[in-house]
Parts: sequence; C-alpha cells; structure tokens
Amino acid sequence: MSESLEKLRQVGAQKIHEQTHIALKFVEAILDENFEEMQKVQLMGFLRILEREYQIDLEDIRHKALEYFKEQEQQQENLEEPYYKKELLRENQRKKLFPFLALIVVLAIGFYLYITSQQSPQADTNDTLTPLKIDTNISKEIDLAQEQNETSKEDSSLKKEETPPQEPAVEKSFRIIPKTKVWVGYIDLSNDKKRQTITKDVLELNASKDYLLTFGHGYIDVEVNGKLFEFKKAKQIKFLYQNGELKEIDAKEFKRYNKGKMW
Repeated sequence: MSESLEKLRQVGAQKIHEQTHIALKFVEAILDENFEEMQKVQLMGFLRILEREYQIDLEDIRHKALEYFKEQEQQQENLEEPYYKKELLRENQRKKLFPFLALIVVLAIGFYLYITSQQSPQADTNDTLTPLKIDTNISKEIDLAQEQNETSKEDSSLKKEETPPQEPAVEKSFRIIPKTKVWVGYIDLSNDKKRQTITKDVLELNASKDYLLTFGHGYIDVEVNGKLFEFKKAKQIKFLYQNGELKEIDAKEFKRYNKGKMW
C-alpha cells in the first residue's frame, strides 16, 4: 500500500469530500482502489486534484487505474464483434434451413396420405363366409385365460399405484461459463475471502457456500443445479449467490453485502 494512499485514508473520505468537493462515492472508491464506478478521464482528474490539495504523489494508483482501463478496453474489443458475427451467421443459417424443412414436412404428409389410401380394405364379392365351430372346452379355456390375464393386469396396476414415484436427486452445482475471456471477482461470504481471475474457461465454485460475484462484462452463462441462466450484457454485472439461488444485484446492494466496500 502506498504512503500517499494511507495518508488520504487517515484524512477520511468525508473530510476529503468537503475539502475537494469530489463526490463522496468517488472518494470512497479511490480509497478502496475500486475504479469500476468511474471513467478513465474522470478518475485521472480526481487524482490530480488530490495530489495538488494534499501535496502527495499518487503515481502508484494512477498506474493501477490505467492497467485496469486498458484491460477493460481489450476485453470489449475482443468480445463484441465476434459475438454479433456469430449471431448473424446463425440467423442466416436458420433462414436458409426453414424452406427445406417445410418441403420435407409437406412431402411426408403427402406420402402418408398415399400409403393410407392404398391400404384401405376392399370387399371381395366372390368370397363366401363359412361359419366356424369352436370346441366348448377350448372356448372355456380361452375364457379362463382371459380372466387370469385381466386379474394379473389389475394386480400390477394396483402395485404401481401403491408405489409412490421417486423424484430423481438433483446434484448441487454452481458453474460460471464465460462466452469469452472475462475478469471474475468472487467473495466467500462465510469468511470474506476475495479471489479474482481472468478466464475464458468454465469456473466451478462450491455450490454449498454463499458468494458475492462481479464480472468485467455480462457475456456469460451461469449454471445452478442443472438450470442454466444466460446473460448478454456489455457492461459489468454483479450477483449474489445465497442458499443455492442466484440473484442479479446492483452496485449498491453489492456494497451492502460487502460491508460497505465496492470490492
């Protein structure tokens, strides 16, 4: 931690706000080294004001901020154009495939009607009916066999009704599935431990824990207990995962759950 930043923290966010007229939320964000609430030009201006007002050097913070904004710009360039090109390609493929599928359906219906008309029974006027004689004993055996079969079916039906259906067990799971390279920050709410990474691979978390999560962009999918949630947002996105349920939250809620900190 730089001495200059520590000096500002000793002054306090409220007093800095009163002396410099920088919005309180921006002062708090700078003290927390959280740059996501500000634009690059805006943040650089605030840092110059603080350096001039308190006669300090904030070059370390300026360097971290420039690296952060550079990474955000690269992510934006890498994801937006390819993603929309893929969507356009898929839409064109669907449009080309639809007439072909419609033709297949029409031909299938026509073939079915033709086969049905060919198989209709025709009465033969030259055939004569001859009555059949059935032995009485054979008839009784047939009747008995039919009764036993019906009884067996009823017993089987009763057994099926008595056995309650068992619902398949759902295995708990919590996975982050990026559609492209993304910065991920997540906080374990049981011990407030923070972790962050930049990845384009699937990130699997412990589904039995509670988390706060924040992403550099919103082109991601989240899978919770086999249920898939899809997101398509260019801006940053935040979530609360609690008691096995996922909820999208704003920066204010994130800060409340994170004990007043933006990260």
